[in-house]
Amino acid sequence: VDLDPYGSPVAFLDSVVQTLADGGLLMCTATDMAVLSGGNEGVCFSKYSSYPLKGKYCHEMALRILLACLESHANRHKRYIVPILSVQMDFYIRVFVRIFTSASAMKCSTLKLSYVYQCVGCDSFHMQSLGRVVSKNNSVMYAPGFGPIVPQECGDCGKKFSMGGPIWSAPIHDQDWLPSVISNISAMKDRYPAYERISALLTSVSEELLDVPLFVNAHSLCSTLKCTSPTMAMFRSALIHAGYRVSGSHIKIHPVKAHAASQPGTIILSENQILEANFAQPVDHLSKSRVKKLPRFLPNPERYWGPKSKAGRQLVEVIVNLSELLSHLLCELCVALLHGVALLGERSGLEEGDDLFLPIDAVAFFLEVHEWVARLAVPDVGEAVPVFTPKPKWLQITSAKPAFHKVTIICIEKDL
Repeated sequence: VDLDPYGSPVAFLDSVVQTLADGGLLMCTATDMAVLSGGNEGVCFSKYSSYPLKGKYCHEMALRILLACLESHANRHKRYIVPILSVQMDFYIRVFVRIFTSASAMKCSTLKLSYVYQCVGCDSFHMQSLGRVVSKNNSVMYAPGFGPIVPQECGDCGKKFSMGGPIWSAPIHDQDWLPSVISNISAMKDRYPAYERISALLTSVSEELLDVPLFVNAHSLCSTLKCTSPTMAMFRSALIHAGYRVSGSHIKIHPVKAHAASQPGTIILSENQILEANFAQPVDHLSKSRVKKLPRFLPNPERYWGPKSKAGRQLVEVIVNLSELLSHLLCELCVALLHGVALLGERSGLEEGDDLFLPIDAVAFFLEVHEWVARLAVPDVGEAVPVFTPKPKWLQITSAKPAFHKVTIICIEKDL
């Protein structure tokens, strides 16, 4: 089943998880990235039953919120999900999951969900599992997780923690499936017009650490610590020499995933000399895609790339050249004034309070020109502009005939 609505797919999830056969494949897309990325926490909780956090990892967190929501809907029918591929690209997120039926395996779902504690002063974050496994007398039981795992204040900067989630903290890709797909696509690349884009995305995904949820941003860490940002090669090298496993992310260019119990970025860049960093570049400091010089982050396919308007709603774009409009307006204004002088007759023969009849077209054009001048706030463009004051006091329409308007002269303009 391919579920690709405009906006949130939540309204269809309960039906979809019941429709699929055991082991069936579900492809689900969500385009409400503003909600999933923390733009409106209340709306996200009402739809996905999860609180997002505004961190550098917000797009990956959006993926994990959607997976957690899918797992929740599947558990209601004694089913569970197995993610195959989860990607964020352009302006949407898309997940590929298989759905199985098992009441016993469904009990493990709490081990795949976690809360996130994000420090408000730095990039430190911590994961707390929603459940835990208890072994007793050769039997396995599932119990609520212990917590909180963080103190009231951050140990790095002393600030408070924001709590988000629950999110999917288990792997979001199938590492055994990705290499076969990449090889199949490479063998048939002539059939894929977007081969370079697909290959770049799958290559970046295949290099991610599966057991490390979320990531840190090296530039953001340096900004917090008020230090000069090293190159990504140097930063990865320091982490590798410190004993950490490191990878990038397919979501952004400068994130770092590192497998560690603590925050490795803060330790490496700390001013308190917690660890002496070794920035010598080892042999494996570059990813396979960087070694092969494969493109990973391609430019947008066209200008103004982004979500289009909703189906059924047509938007008309009007582009007005102001210089052409003003020249046209002045030309028509001169013609209208000449006709106005001819219709009104000699200035000496008119007095205030006199009534006369003007053609409908002439009066309508006078009012139209006055409206455009007032709307555009046209500066001094000639002697004709003072005639059209913010409110045309020089004429007053009092009654109408089939082809004429009766106009009462209010005042006589000297320039006219």
